[in-house]
Amino acid sequence: MESTLYQKILKEIVPFKKWFILAVVLAVIISFLAPVRPFFIQYIIDNDIVIKDKQSLLTHTIYLFLLLTLESFLRYFFIYITAWFSQNIVHDIRQRVFDKLMHIHVQFFDKTPIGT
Repeated sequence: MESTLYQKILKEIVPFKKWFILAVVLAVIISFLAPVRPFFIQYIIDNDIVIKDKQSLLTHTIYLFLLLTLESFLRYFFIYITAWFSQNIVHDIRQRVFDKLMHIHVQFFDKTPIGT
């Protein structure tokens, strides 16, 4: 049952294969960037604040800001891309259902009870 469902979902993804791969790559990059921030903050506290090295603290703070900016942009593009191709997949499915309904003869709706 589940493998059939996954196969159907994968068939829907095929037209958006490049976008799907890009989304997976972005997810992996984001997942590696997320734990870097706490370690970097720990490094700043242990080395720059304790030693009171203002120049190094300023430099590392700028690096931390750049890291946060990069992570935010990557997360934004990840969310945008996944939402875009998922909405297009839903649109394609709805379009196929609508086309199928438009080509069914009217007698089908007369003979078939509602809900079956």
